[in-house]
Amino acid sequence: MFAPARILHFSYHKCLTTYYRRVALAIFAKPRSWAGNLHARLLGIPSGYRHFNSLAPEFYSLFSSYRASSLNNHVVDFERLRPYRATHFVRDPRDLVVSGYFYHRRGAEAWCRTGWPDEDAWRVVNGTVPDSLPPGMSFAEYLSSCSEEEGLMAEIEFRKKHFDAMEAWDYSNPRCLELRYEDVIGNERAAFARMFDHCGLGRDEISRGLDAAEATSAARISTRRTRISTGHIRDPKPGQWERMFTPRVMESFDSRHPNLLARLGYR
Repeated sequence: MFAPARILHFSYHKCLTTYYRRVALAIFAKPRSWAGNLHARLLGIPSGYRHFNSLAPEFYSLFSSYRASSLNNHVVDFERLRPYRATHFVRDPRDLVVSGYFYHRRGAEAWCRTGWPDEDAWRVVNGTVPDSLPPGMSFAEYLSSCSEEEGLMAEIEFRKKHFDAMEAWDYSNPRCLELRYEDVIGNERAAFARMFDHCGLGRDEISRGLDAAEATSAARISTRRTRISTGHIRDPKPGQWERMFTPRVMESFDSRHPNLLARLGYR
């Protein structure tokens, strides 16, 4: 039985996106053997992997050109993607707010350092420009200048489309394996083994993927990067919202997304 031609992964900004990309590249960026390449071409199976960030139109236009691809922060039309096998990561939305707040405050990506942003400028991350963002100021500048409480509430506004997509997602699709961030962290090898089995990967691909999953786990990356002070992953442990969400921040979250935590089972 051959692996499906289209292997798809869906997630959200600050929900193991970089980690998944590293693992996928270790599997799909490796050249096949000459015989394997010939066999794949005869079967019409494409090669390579591409992450489309949050650029949904580009994803729909080009995903079939790759063996594997991924997209963030959108509900997808699975009928347009057949034949496929998919995986989907979710994370406690409150922890996404906390992780995003610290990440954006230091201006980790170009879009959050852009002054006078509009939603077209933030299309790459499918972000919503907060009403509280002062004219001419970048998101990173604003988060660095306001209080932590105000910054977290701005991050909740920024996440509107992400959380709407989480709530509208079809969690009953048997072709899409659902995994929680909290169940992946600390159990990366087992979690990725389930994913690879679900996607029907070959033995060599599984071996490369599991080695990459273990070598680049969130815990290892966090420890190494803390030591060299680059800090892409500040702290992978879940539940950080509990010490950072003030009653005002929690009220802001609940008023905007009153059903989301119950929908995801995090309430």
